[in-house]
Amino acid sequence: ITVKTKYNHPVVPFNMLITTNSGAPRRIWTKNSAKGVKSKKAGFPIMIHYAAPARRHAETTGLSKETLCLWSGDCAKDCIADSGNFEYSVNAKAELQAKATALIMYPERYIYHMYLTALANDPDHSYIKRAEGTSDFGFWQDKWRIINGRSLYEALGDSQCAEYTKRRYPAGAQLPSNLHFTYSWSEHPRCAKWGREWLDAGYSTAVVVRAHPEEPKPRSSAKAVKQLLLDKGEWFGRKVVDGDASEARHKDPKGSIVLLYAKGSLLRATQSRFPVYVDGDTLKPTYLSKGMKL
Repeated sequence: ITVKTKYNHPVVPFNMLITTNSGAPRRIWTKNSAKGVKSKKAGFPIMIHYAAPARRHAETTGLSKETLCLWSGDCAKDCIADSGNFEYSVNAKAELQAKATALIMYPERYIYHMYLTALANDPDHSYIKRAEGTSDFGFWQDKWRIINGRSLYEALGDSQCAEYTKRRYPAGAQLPSNLHFTYSWSEHPRCAKWGREWLDAGYSTAVVVRAHPEEPKPRSSAKAVKQLLLDKGEWFGRKVVDGDASEARHKDPKGSIVLLYAKGSLLRATQSRFPVYVDGDTLKPTYLSKGMKL
């Protein structure tokens, strides 16, 4: 019997989504990603949950009305259209798509599965946990407190957790004490205002920087601009930290700007406002509207 969801797509059994074609358990958390390797070398091991965030899973599952990132319309082509700045293999994309489908179709079961596999992969709680590797699902929200009345982060209370988000600061919400947020600059027209809200609340705001789009060596010039800002020590009156050094965002000074240099597709983008173009002489953004500040 074929059961249809409200999106007119056959229901895929949960166990098929969390196992590979060979029947082996599907990898839920990743320890050896590029971010993980870099952060471990810096002394802060991290395990990350990646899932196809926007439209990629829709190509094979038909769940075109669902998304794991609220902002997949604005910056998807430069950031998450392929689940990150770097192209994934066919098998890796299938894994991301399967996990996204499991989370959309069976959110409670999948979140509990994330919890169990996190414990199995890190019984000593020595790894930072990042559940939103390529998504902005909002596992901290009240509606997802389904693990004995706790959210995923609260259930992993002995672990430090850290997330990037493009959501507005949830004033008045009860946020897990072991969870550090870093607001991520986007193309949203209110992103500067929202970034200040997170900064004023004691969290961080991450900004991807690059030099002029016509620079002949965009990668090296992006690195150079970031280093100039780090050497200055502040930007818009806020402390700056090197976001490329590690994933230990919970160690950042409160209210600091996290600088990352543009990579991958962001170096090829010429019209996108997701990366902030910085003048190498004045160290000022070249496109921010009047009154737009961090």
